[in-house]
Amino acid sequence: SPNFSDRIYWDGSDDVSLDEWLERIIPSQISVEACSWIQVANTNVQSKGYSNEKSYFKKEVCMPALNRITKIINAGERVSTKEKDRCIQALSETTIAQGYTTGKWMLYLAPEDVDEAWVNIARATANGMLGCSAKISPAMATTQDKILCCVYVKDFSCREEVKRVLLALRHNLGFSVTCGFKPDFFTDLGIYTKNPWRLKPVLYKVNEVLESNFTTLTTKAAQSEDSTITSFLNKLA
Repeated sequence: SPNFSDRIYWDGSDDVSLDEWLERIIPSQISVEACSWIQVANTNVQSKGYSNEKSYFKKEVCMPALNRITKIINAGERVSTKEKDRCIQALSETTIAQGYTTGKWMLYLAPEDVDEAWVNIARATANGMLGCSAKISPAMATTQDKILCCVYVKDFSCREEVKRVLLALRHNLGFSVTCGFKPDFFTDLGIYTKNPWRLKPVLYKVNEVLESNFTTLTTKAAQSEDSTITSFLNKLA
């Protein structure tokens, strides 16, 4: 669950309209000392991307799957693609059982483009074109080459929704999306580009999601008879 004390947040719950809020809350005029994130919620309850569910991440229930990978590495052995797929499948099943299913498409914006881009993303989020929420990093006096903007999807396991939001970003809003899709549990567990388990830092690559058969597929681990979540967890026991 996000820490809303570190961000400036609009969810339509007060008397300030989104347009009024966007006129006041401008990324290039807000520093990282003021807040970590600027965030907008989807307020269109009829939209596909809407969600008001709150969930909390429990790291300890994910550790058995990661510890299995650590054990292989500590033994000096190579971590096979099959073992990595099994691990991600187990982690996915575990977090789905928790109800912790949010994930994000990540945009890296040039500092000079952030204000206009954020207005478009914020409006498209609030009106339901995109996913359940979106956030952007403050950009005032930044030394960063790129500013991170995250566009959230309520359920990483719903491939139709993951793809719908990507297509809306690309086709409706004209953004070039190059980074893959990252579930929030990847972030919470520290599954970044260089991670101790040698796992891929994203669940889905952009080109993979754009394939016509993406929404009908499951992960390799789920397709393999000998690597279902049940057999995997039995091996951990």
